[in-house]
Amino acid sequence: MTANPWRLFGAVLVLALLAGCSSSSTVSTSSGGTSPTTSTPPAVTTTTVTLSDTSFDFGEDLVNNAILQTVVKVSNTGTIPLTLNPTLTGAPGFNIIALESCGAQLAPASSCPVVVSYAPTVASAPAVQTATLNLNFGDVAAGTLASVTLTGTSAAMTAGTVTATANPQVAQYTITPPFAGNVTISFGPTQTYGLQTWTQPTPSGGGPVSIYVAGMLANTTYHMRASVQFQNGLSANDIDHTFTTTSYPANEIPKFTAATTTGQTPQAGIEMLNPIIGPAAEIAATDMSGNILWQYITASPIVGATIYAPKQMSNGDLLVLIAPSGSTVLNNPPAPGTSDLVREIDLAGNTVKQITMTQLNAALAAANYNLTLQVFHHDVTPLPNGHWLVLANTLKSFTNLPGYPGTTNVLGDVIVDLDTNLNIVWVWNEFDHLDVNRHPVNFPDWTHTNAIIYSKDDGNLVDSIRHQS
Repeated sequence: MTANPWRLFGAVLVLALLAGCSSSSTVSTSSGGTSPTTSTPPAVTTTTVTLSDTSFDFGEDLVNNAILQTVVKVSNTGTIPLTLNPTLTGAPGFNIIALESCGAQLAPASSCPVVVSYAPTVASAPAVQTATLNLNFGDVAAGTLASVTLTGTSAAMTAGTVTATANPQVAQYTITPPFAGNVTISFGPTQTYGLQTWTQPTPSGGGPVSIYVAGMLANTTYHMRASVQFQNGLSANDIDHTFTTTSYPANEIPKFTAATTTGQTPQAGIEMLNPIIGPAAEIAATDMSGNILWQYITASPIVGATIYAPKQMSNGDLLVLIAPSGSTVLNNPPAPGTSDLVREIDLAGNTVKQITMTQLNAALAAANYNLTLQVFHHDVTPLPNGHWLVLANTLKSFTNLPGYPGTTNVLGDVIVDLDTNLNIVWVWNEFDHLDVNRHPVNFPDWTHTNAIIYSKDDGNLVDSIRHQS
């Protein structure tokens, strides 16, 4: 048989064309047909990665305080193992926690965290400290995201100061937290403390806080320490301080004794006492054994007057009424120069603000009230909104009342609502609402109101009027 030259040429041509192809080939068969075959694919040399974040802010921290956080989650989204070698560059204080972080290799379809500690060694506030977490991937395509920017702000806690006040049994503790938070003072005769003040917030962003430490025995050394709870959850303690109280002047110390009924147990706490007759006409606080822990002694003398109705306000201050001693202006008008005012004081005894009867009458006239008050009378009540309800009395003349021929000056009471700037916002006059012909006792001291009570349940007032029985 004679060979077909074109068939042989065709087979050679096919083989020649296939010589440059490595992925598949076609070979001739004796029958003239072709049979496709597949070779082994080339090895994959890269994988893909996703990062949960490319930046992380540790926020505010204190020098030498460590905050541990997972700053990024690495996910191998490819089909081969991922190699990585995390390192940090930048500000000192950032450190990788190797035992809690990704290892040198991450399997396909797996994830792992990178945990970093931020323990600044120097203060930076208000500036920010910065570092870069380089993940150093070894099996990814060029341009793959492989770093995380880390930031944090550090500050140092400076020691507070403790100073004496005008009150011999009250200290002032001042501390300046670098960030926003709340401050409480612990105090006691030893470093176990045992007693605490209330808690006060810092200014926005941090700043000085001054707290009066009161409730200490006279002539005694106390330890005290501030604790700060920051808004971001951090906490810190100040160093221990000591403060030694002194005592009030001997001639101004009231004497108290306390006795417990057999078989009874007194409730723990502090008693606020307000004696209004005798040499101890002031305000004092005692423990359950009768020991004086605090008292109010005015910086300037009180002339012909008595301190009434001390009330502690929401800001820790006390609201007191200082009014003429004795009964009423009907038969015993106060002498010129007699103290007649309402005053807010702090625990050191400093006057925060006050209003005198002269000032209040001037404000009533300016507001076009046809009303003149005589003296402040028995009570003052702080309201939740910061207003004061002051009680004062006034005289009104009546002619030929039944059983009282001629002119009779009748004494009644008035409630005045003062706002936080001591401006008048509301007035309630008993003469406008009660029947002057109803006078069970001691007329013409008609009402003799003794107390104003605010009812938080319904926002109304309870007015205790003694001579209306």
